Amino acid sequence: MESLRSVNLTPEQRKLALNTKPMNRVIRGAAGSGKTTSALFLLKVGLLHYKTMKRRIGDTTPIRAVVITFNKTLKAYVESLAQEIADDVEVEVVHLAKYMMDNYPYLKDHSLRITPVKMNIPADVFEKSPLSYEHTLNEIEYILGRYRHDELEQYIELESPNRTDEYSTNRDMRRDFIEHAVKPYVDFKESNNFVDLNDLAQYFIANKVDSFEVLIADECQDFSANDLRAIINQLSEDSFGTFVIDTAQKIYKRTFTWKEVGLNIRPENSFRLATNYRNTKEIAHFATSLLASVKLDQDSTLPDNSDCEAGGDLPTIFQGKFRDQLGFAVRYIKENIDLKKETVAFLHRKGYGYFNFLRDELRREGLSFCEITSQSSWPEGTENIALSTLHSVKGLEFDHVFMLGLEDEHFSYLNHGDDGYQEACRLVAMGITRAKQTVMLGYKLETKPLFIDDFSSDTYHLERGE
Repeated sequence: MESLRSVNLTPEQRKLALNTKPMNRVIRGAAGSGKTTSALFLLKVGLLHYKTMKRRIGDTTPIRAVVITFNKTLKAYVESLAQEIADDVEVEVVHLAKYMMDNYPYLKDHSLRITPVKMNIPADVFEKSPLSYEHTLNEIEYILGRYRHDELEQYIELESPNRTDEYSTNRDMRRDFIEHAVKPYVDFKESNNFVDLNDLAQYFIANKVDSFEVLIADECQDFSANDLRAIINQLSEDSFGTFVIDTAQKIYKRTFTWKEVGLNIRPENSFRLATNYRNTKEIAHFATSLLASVKLDQDSTLPDNSDCEAGGDLPTIFQGKFRDQLGFAVRYIKENIDLKKETVAFLHRKGYGYFNFLRDELRREGLSFCEITSQSSWPEGTENIALSTLHSVKGLEFDHVFMLGLEDEHFSYLNHGDDGYQEACRLVAMGITRAKQTVMLGYKLETKPLFIDDFSSDTYHLERGE
């Protein structure tokens, strides 16, 4: 499977390096705008700066250069190009959870449970919580990812009561929540000798254990505020840091401002990449139509599709049984795609067991494939068909993308337009924009997802099975 390749930078991307002095930069960029490639270009610029400076002053210490991603798959995807760019400088390419686990000194004394959901906490622990069990776990994750341990009073006094439309929280309720949900959660962890990733982040906020001279932090919209505080606290005094973000692709319910995490963003260290270089016009318009009703903020960038290559095929939406969806996809691959040169991704919200029938059919058809969900090493074989969850393909690209078996029950929303619905739209649009040439979505009529009707009818071709 092909990993990220070096490409010639566009004039828009080269402007990022007009100022080569050490400072921390933010790149806001649309899907397909080359954010990751641009960030790796700045890795090269930062390394050149430090090589020159250290040579001039006779400093023989190695440059501390790190590329941090949110998930394992993106880490694996960018690693080879980052190492190629670094040349004779050692660059650590790591996903954040791995970095924290490797450097947290007390991990051997505790059992790590990644998130509150992974704790398997008995419901009676939260019997006095003012929220349902599921919402309690989500709110705990939000609070402990947004606020430092000594800032919980800020949550009570300052948090918006209508941050999510799933439930509201007035001041008294938030105080009750701290008392009857957050504190019991902390007590449960301590009594069972558990820690979660929020605990690790709090440690790195309070303790400087590293000194990043050159840093790339990719897909920052998926980090929590405390994740970013932990990263920023490890920067050297004269760091060359690059933080890449697009909240139009945010797929987790996390919120932060650059000011609160410790970055002072000014015009000279803030850049926006809007031009979509990856997708055809047809794919770009298809994805953008789904985002029309999604709320955007200042860190979001909708792509400028005017320079996209025209003349591609309209995306296909296939309505029919899953067997028919897959049959259509397999025929298309065999008749139209050169698997020696082109890459294919089958994406699903859940993945894993939901791919069982797909795996069997691909094997029966003689189509070799690899699986990339949460893989820390990029597949080195010749298979050019990848199976992955949607969450694991953030930052990746393929020639052709197939999302089959779409159903409402695979997503967490109740109504059109609610927070969960917007999250689903961002997730599906992100999956669509992984494709450079063709896209196919598939669903069964009886379980048609609500968001299918949000696509503009002139942006796709509809196929129906028997």
